[in-house]
Amino acid sequence: MAVQTNSSLQMDMGQAARLNITDPDENSVTILLIGKTGTGKSSAANICIEPSRSQFGENPLICEKKIRLLRDCRTLAVIDTPGLFHTTISAEEMKREMARCVSMCAPGPHVFLIVIEPKRFSREEQDMVEIIKKMFGDEATRYTMVLITHGDEMEADGVSAEKLLYFNPSFNEFVSKCLGGYHVFNNNECNSENKKKQVNELVEKIDRMVQRNGGLCYTNDMFREAQRANDQEMFQMNGQGEPIGSRDAAERNNSFVRAVEQTEAVGVADVVKGVRAVREAWCKTQ
Repeated sequence: MAVQTNSSLQMDMGQAARLNITDPDENSVTILLIGKTGTGKSSAANICIEPSRSQFGENPLICEKKIRLLRDCRTLAVIDTPGLFHTTISAEEMKREMARCVSMCAPGPHVFLIVIEPKRFSREEQDMVEIIKKMFGDEATRYTMVLITHGDEMEADGVSAEKLLYFNPSFNEFVSKCLGGYHVFNNNECNSENKKKQVNELVEKIDRMVQRNGGLCYTNDMFREAQRANDQEMFQMNGQGEPIGSRDAAERNNSFVRAVEQTEAVGVADVVKGVRAVREAWCKTQ
């Protein structure tokens, strides 16, 4: 599926802003994984959440969220999105799944983690930073980081990330647009301690990036509206005697998601192009 990146899709949602309050959930780290199918995205997600407990990737066409506990007692929430440019998912399905992705990330992600396999780096992937800007706003690049997968294979070939950046100008230019820098994962790592180490190192890099950005997760009008819808849905569920664990249902099916599904906008970038209409439709129900 082709993803439009022309300037006409620039969303009109005002400047992205970080709230002048404490992070709404300072005890969590939220990672939003973005990338093409086949780059090792789901494999990297499984490393982050310890695959012995649950698995990403059984259905690469849906948005999934899983949570684990970090060594410092914070929670790590990992949201795996449908593979961009996937040829078997319709524009309507992608619109719905990306709306759910926004809902699951609310009040906003701490990092947009673009997953790249260097050997398969393509022209499509060079445009991903621009796609993220058009979907989530220009300021999103301050929270964008590259996750280079299959680092063990690179090492076996005698290629380090530094060499890759030096000898591949187009990849170097791409990484330079991601103001959070990059991290390398060994997808085939079998040692559990080494797996934990590379996840801890990734989280440390995310923490440093977030601190440079004021110490808060990334948020804008779209994420704020999704959070309000989640909160209201949770309140209604709990008021009806539903268990507190209904948060997953609230994130997957709330008034924000339903409003996105009802908009005429179609396509990945168009999901956020219709946010103003979504906000108006949602507010009418209040």
